Amino acid sequence: MGIHQRRTHPTFQPTCWACRVSTVAVASAEQRASQAREKVLSNDLSAYKRMRRNGWQPPQTRGSAWLERTARSQTEVEHPALMSLPEKSREFMHEATQASLGVPDMLSAHKGDSQ
Repeated sequence: MGIHQRRTHPTFQPTCWACRVSTVAVASAEQRASQAREKVLSNDLSAYKRMRRNGWQPPQTRGSAWLERTARSQTEVEHPALMSLPEKSREFMHEATQASLGVPDMLSAHKGDSQ
């Protein structure tokens, strides 16, 4: 109970401006930043779990959501440095890896499940 309610009236009055103002909660910039970080980490952890369930080994949980969205193959998931290669090189490497191993593209299959 705030000072206003103790001095004026003991119960909340919806028509009283001071009562309404006393119930407003203000989040600090630090709290908002913390909530944003928590959301990103939650998304990363979920993506990491999905990739592990598919038999892939991302190097870490942080950044796993981005990796899941952009990687084309298990090789790119397990070696994210390959993601910095030019698009044509990545495409060539992806096709060559899939053809030489004769392995179906699990990432495309996973993305098809979610659509």
